[in-house]
Amino acid sequence: MAATLANGGMNPHTGMRLVSPDAVRCALPIMMTAGMYDYSGEWTFNVGVPAKSGVGGCVFMSIPNLCGISVWSPRLDAIGNSARGV
Repeated sequence: MAATLANGGMNPHTGMRLVSPDAVRCALPIMMTAGMYDYSGEWTFNVGVPAKSGVGGCVFMSIPNLCGISVWSPRLDAIGNSARGV
């Protein structure tokens, strides 16, 4: 999904559109400002790419027009982000 968002909503493997460009344009700023819970501001300042963390230990990032990156490590830090993923 990270790669699909980075590719403007088009799955890079199948070429199928899964998400509209308007939805991607709305999702990426939300990921940038709130996707890493209370760490979002620091993440934006230090890393600078839209990302979403989940309580399952996944952090995925989308770098528009370049790539999607996903990291999984289930141990969480005090904020609720993957301790190693961050």
